[in-house]
Formats: sequence, C-alpha cells, structure tokens
Amino acid sequence: MESSSLLRMKSASHDYQFEVNYTKLKDLSIDEYIASPTFNFEGYEWAIHYYPRYKSKYNQFVSLKLVSKAISVRAELSFNLLDENEKSIMNPPLPTLSCTFIGDGKGYGNIFHFNQFMETHGIFIISCKFRVLRGRNLVDMSSGGLHEHMEKLLNLSDKFDVTFEVEGKKISAHRLIVAARSPVFEAELFGSMAEVDMKCIRIEDMKADVFMAMLSFMYTDQISIGGSSDLSKLSFELVQDLFVAADRYALEKLKQICEAILCNNLSVGTVSTILVLADRHSCPWLKETCLRFASMPENFMQLALTDEYHHMIQAFPSLLVELREKFNDLSGRGNKKQRVVL
Repeated sequence: MESSSLLRMKSASHDYQFEVNYTKLKDLSIDEYIASPTFNFEGYEWAIHYYPRYKSKYNQFVSLKLVSKAISVRAELSFNLLDENEKSIMNPPLPTLSCTFIGDGKGYGNIFHFNQFMETHGIFIISCKFRVLRGRNLVDMSSGGLHEHMEKLLNLSDKFDVTFEVEGKKISAHRLIVAARSPVFEAELFGSMAEVDMKCIRIEDMKADVFMAMLSFMYTDQISIGGSSDLSKLSFELVQDLFVAADRYALEKLKQICEAILCNNLSVGTVSTILVLADRHSCPWLKETCLRFASMPENFMQLALTDEYHHMIQAFPSLLVELREKFNDLSGRGNKKQRVVL
C-alpha cells in the first residue's frame, strides 16, 4: 500500500493560478517580466514568469520556472489564460509541453500573441497545470525503469525482427514496438498491406538521422540525438523534418513537441517555412500563431524582403490571401491598441 501511494504521488498534478493586471504593465520594456510568488509542489519551489513583451512588443511569453536547485526534474505542463470568472480566453489553446528542468534559471513555456481581452478588461488569470514525472523524496522511477529497459531493447540486435532501409542505411527494430506506437506502422506491419511479410521495408523521402530520432522517440518517449536529449541543441532543420515525420506516422506527442519548439523559434527568417508546415500538416494553433506574427507591421516589412516569403507566396497563394486578411485585420485595430495600452 505504501509503494502504491508513492507511485500515485509521482503522477499527481498541480494547478496554480496567478492573477495579472495587464494595465499596470504598460511601462515594462521588451523582455522584462513579472513573477508570481514561489509555491511548493513535490518538494520543489516553483514560480510563473510572464513577459508582456517577449522579444518584441507583439509577443507574450508565459513560463514555469524551477526556483529550487536540482539536477533533473521532468514535468509536463500546460498554460491557459482565464477571465475573472475562470473561463478560458485562449482560442486555440496553448499546447502541452514535456520538458526537463535542471535548476539553471531557465523557464519552459509558450509564446502567444496579443489578446484583445487583456487590453479591454485588464485583469486576467494565468493558469498552469503541471505534472512532475520525477520528484524528490519519492520512489526514483528513472533508475532501472521502463525508459532504461526500452532504451536497452533498442540496442539488442539479436531480438530485432524487422529492418527499415532509409537512404541506403539499414535500421533494425521490433515489430511490436513500432506497431504499438504508430497506427501507420501497425497497418503496414500487421495489416493487409504488402509490407506485412517483408523483412526489410524501404522508407522513402526521409533522412536516416530523422528516422533514427523518430525511432528513438518511439522507444523512449524522448527526442535524443547522439545520446543527448537537450532540446535546445536540436537544429531547426531537424525539428522541421521530425515534425513532418511525426505527422506522417501519427505520432501525436512527438508532433506536439516539435510544434512547441518551432513556435519558440519563430522569427522573420523562419515564419514562412513554419507557416507552410503548419498549413500542410493540419496544425491550426501553429498556423494562427505564424499568421499573427507575420502580419504584425514591423515583422511584415522585414518579411516581405526575404526569399522565403517570395517562395511561399508563389508556391502557396492561399496563404498569401490569409496573411493579407490577418494583416488588414490587425492594421484596422492598430490605432485602438495604441490609445489603450501600447
């Protein structure tokens, strides 16, 4: 009974709310933030940081920060913005994040763009729901647990029963594992498709390192490149390719992680590429975020000079129509924004 109780505590979730008065933040400079009072959960001290103007006056950023010094604390978290009646004012909702805190002062969170509610009503509530996956003073689930066993299984070459050929490279795996993780692989390996009896399956239109990263995620639930799971070290190109691969093989969690990374790397130089990806792979939240970012006057003036933008409007004219509509919508409300807050 004691052991079961500890395991349940491992997956316990916490919902912390932080009330913000937006009208009092008009004098904050770009990249300045306000912090909530620290609070304790699972033996650690936490705080929410809110940036009303993150990297530009149009971006906002909310993050959860581990205040305590710790080596490694894994968590899943999601944010929502609520009105004074605790009803959501976010549409679409912000994505759930999986991350590892190491007590280095870095916070993990979501970028979002200006919301008319904040300017009109002033007071809103930041709600952070999170779940600690590895906590202090609890049973250490990371040592000798499922993650390590699955990782070892990926290296047991004598147990492989299927091989994939990617860019001429042979990559072996276990049918049951990949089928359990991906409904697409399940259909290919155990359905009525031609690959059901094949010992080697050729994967077209994918790089070998991308397939290896995707396969590693299927075994461990983590993105790992060269033995490192530090997401900050992933290249922008690799994240793009992983995003496409995750959509292709219906790996929703991997797709959401890539979506969050792409959003956090949004810039004038990347927004055209990310917008096309979001449109082609059915990500309405990421697409809306890109459209809002690109249609901001100060961003659009720079964007229109890039080669990526000209390629986008030639290859995907429907996106140009949507971008123009968003630009006209924001431009029509620009004077009102300046009068009230900005």
